[in-house]
Amino acid sequence: MIPSDLPLAAEVRMWDRFFDNYVSYPQGRLVFMAIGREPDDGKGGAAWKSMLETSYALLDRRMAGRTWAVGENFSLADCAARLWAGGQKNIRLTARLSHITA
Repeated sequence: MIPSDLPLAAEVRMWDRFFDNYVSYPQGRLVFMAIGREPDDGKGGAAWKSMLETSYALLDRRMAGRTWAVGENFSLADCAARLWAGGQKNIRLTARLSHITA
């Protein structure tokens, strides 16, 4: 799950953290707001939605021509990415994102 090649291993860990901090975290905040477990910010979660849009745009550029998040093989980074995809397959996030699906 983590390559033995140290630079590649560092990249895998970086993308694992990216998915946790910049995708899963804002998604969680929006879900908690929606179910009443977190106070509404009065802006409909605009900051969290903006964070997700920025993250998705970065991922869309990153995944152009790629199968896996890092390197040529499945890794921990892909596991982290799968969590934010919610277990669904091939759901287009928006028309603007042509290289990532959830």
